[in-house]
Amino acid sequence: MTTTTPTTEQYMDAVCTAGRAVLEGADTAAALAELARLEQQADCFLPAAHLRRAWALTGAEAQLLYACIACLADGLPLPGRAQAAGLLARCGQAPWQGAAGLFAPGADGGCLHPVAVDFLLQRAPRLGAGARLVLCEARPCYHSAPVLAQMEAFLAGLSTPEAAQAAPGAPSAAIVLCGAAGSGRRFLFTQLAARAGLSLVMLDAPDALDETALDALARIYNAVPCACNAGAPWPLLASAPLVLYTAPAAGLEGPAPADTVLQCAVQHMGADESVRAVADTLGPEAAAAWADAAGLYRPTPGRLLAACARARGQALCGRGGPGALFAALRAENTAALAAGAQRLSTAWKLGDLVLAPRAMAQLQDLCAFARTRHTVYGTWGFGGKSAMGRGLSALFYGASGTGKTMAACAVANELGLELYRVDLSQLISKYIGETQKNIGRLFDAAARTDCVLFFDEADALFARRTDAADAQDRYSNAEIAYLLQRTEQYDGVILLATNLLQNFDEAFRRRIGFMVHFTLPDESQRLRLWQAAFPAAAPAQQLDFSLLAAQLELSGAGIRSCAVHAACLAAAEGKTITMGRVVRAARREYEKEGRAFPPRLEAMYPQERSLEQ
Repeated sequence: MTTTTPTTEQYMDAVCTAGRAVLEGADTAAALAELARLEQQADCFLPAAHLRRAWALTGAEAQLLYACIACLADGLPLPGRAQAAGLLARCGQAPWQGAAGLFAPGADGGCLHPVAVDFLLQRAPRLGAGARLVLCEARPCYHSAPVLAQMEAFLAGLSTPEAAQAAPGAPSAAIVLCGAAGSGRRFLFTQLAARAGLSLVMLDAPDALDETALDALARIYNAVPCACNAGAPWPLLASAPLVLYTAPAAGLEGPAPADTVLQCAVQHMGADESVRAVADTLGPEAAAAWADAAGLYRPTPGRLLAACARARGQALCGRGGPGALFAALRAENTAALAAGAQRLSTAWKLGDLVLAPRAMAQLQDLCAFARTRHTVYGTWGFGGKSAMGRGLSALFYGASGTGKTMAACAVANELGLELYRVDLSQLISKYIGETQKNIGRLFDAAARTDCVLFFDEADALFARRTDAADAQDRYSNAEIAYLLQRTEQYDGVILLATNLLQNFDEAFRRRIGFMVHFTLPDESQRLRLWQAAFPAAAPAQQLDFSLLAAQLELSGAGIRSCAVHAACLAAAEGKTITMGRVVRAARREYEKEGRAFPPRLEAMYPQERSLEQ
């Protein structure tokens, strides 16, 4: 005769039977005996037993727990504190004692802590904004493996008898990983937790949770709190046996966060490390494509492995290839920068630009410098000679319509990166200190992504500092100084555009890597712009591009505007695009700029005649 081991469902049915007996005031001896028998025979997860052991519940407290589980199963309200005290007294325990963390009234008035309720209902704990439970999975560690090994040795040392004798009881310990945003500190903590059989409670603020909730998570999920981007120790975590901190490169300010502290520095994932990770997950072909662009991208280890997983999924659907990895990385950038910038998506490349030779050469040098930064700063050791960031900044200046925004899009496309135009309305605030906070959030988000930041009309932010005549001037100067500091420390690519170079702060102009002057096009450049302005499918009829280029002194944007306007006129009248309609559109461009229209075109295409054509 074969016997079957009980399942989790059978065990929980027995728990509910015992709980209903408690609620009804019936004899619970038989139900508790059956429950004990199932626990001895079961080879499965036992939720009620897990909670009972986590809080070392007495017999009466265990019966109260069973009563709460029965209420959850039957869709009934949980016992309130008064009813719970009565049930405990009936089971032989009075007054209320122990297990206060488990039997803590929630928002609904029930006596069971909400974290325990979510656990029993098999759903993720509802922790609110700023806190989340992370169940960690072990993954290959291509980045900072020595740091991970040091942390594992630290945890092993905490559990030795010698450590217990040196600090009796439950000594508090902390691990602090110091580094820049995007250096992979959280990923290393997830790998430490996975290898140690722990989970993590990621906290974004000191008041994201209370001590009772932290204790419940630690008991139920074996969770360790991780304070993210903390500048100083958090009082909330002072009594926790083990705390993890991700801190700035300079470390935490103030007193030590625990009795025993391990502090490690974490650097960004290197190009060689990322190539090895791509090779192991996607194969040599994808690794070769990644190696050519690894110097431009700065993904965290977690983001890179997540992108590799997405790319591998695309390959299983027959839509893989080296480009799938880059598409997966770009897909993760959008969420990080959505609050302070908008993505500009175009197909323009440097070959589409019509610029003066000097400006074009500078843009080509800019792209070449961006591609080779990792070699210069990393392999060749120039990074050790500079205390500032390894970023690249360029200022595009010149008259309106000369192609500055188009050039920014072309540079980003040449580098294979996404372009995000900074939304100045989301940065500038009338409240003191808010502008600096918004700037900090923007650069922190950009540091976690691989993109080109584009400040259009940049003189609105990087304006020249003035003498501090009043408090408003002092605050304005402080905002500009903070922006200069964050720009100098940024490791990515920043492009700025302005029509008013004279309004730029001198200190910032000294820090610019490239300054590219966009001039109004000459006649030969205007000819190329006119020729490219009309698509092949447009019904253009005998347009004299040489005449238009010689007579109309327009910017590239003005030429494109004329072409579109002439096409609209032709489409509205059901006719083709003629010279008369192009000249009519050009006359309006001149009127907008307040300039006199060229006499030759005025004579060849007088306004009355152009209206008929």
